[in-house]
Amino acid sequence: MEFIKRLFNGNINPSLAVMVKGSQYEKLANESVNVQKTLCGQLSEEQKKLLEELISIQDTLSVIVSEENYSAGFRDGAGMIMDVIMGKSSNLKEL
Repeated sequence: MEFIKRLFNGNINPSLAVMVKGSQYEKLANESVNVQKTLCGQLSEEQKKLLEELISIQDTLSVIVSEENYSAGFRDGAGMIMDVIMGKSSNLKEL
């Protein structure tokens, strides 16, 4: 029940995770920023705007995919719980 109370009170927010220092994610995020800076230094203003638009679209797509995967994982977990509670064998029955 403690989890439900924390959820109800708004104390659970998985989208607010903090990046772990030295993690693969942090390294790739830094590399992405460096590549973007290098590339922007070689582009015209119009090309920079296009790149920024592309990055913004990709960021939005990432958010959508993350939300969908989170929801799908939640549904899968609930489905497993339901199967454990309600599931029956089609070949064996309890004595």
